[in-house]
Amino acid sequence: MVELWTEITIANNAKSVQNRKGQKKINYMPFIYQKHNIDSVRFMQSNIYYTSKIEDYEKMFQRVELKLRKIKEIYDPLSADIDPTLPVWKKDSIRRVNRKKRGDPTPLDELEDLGPENEKY
Repeated sequence: MVELWTEITIANNAKSVQNRKGQKKINYMPFIYQKHNIDSVRFMQSNIYYTSKIEDYEKMFQRVELKLRKIKEIYDPLSADIDPTLPVWKKDSIRRVNRKKRGDPTPLDELEDLGPENEKY
């Protein structure tokens, strides 16, 4: 469920972003269901089960949040080092300096420790 909720969160946020064809408001849920070999009914049943076990549900979403942060670090590695309270122009200058120091972004392999084989939920 952690992997599923991670992808659902990304898909819901992607609705407001244009894809390569310039389209917005695309429903990615059927693709997610297909990838996980489930349908909307099965998802709802699982979600009802987890909402009945609120402590497990909360732990699951903590793992989802951690996984999303790791993904963000991969695609925007410099954001981890920048104070979010700084003005945008200051963040951009810090990113330029850090980009020169760091080189290539972190590889996707760092997410292996958060992979489905380690999921409890």
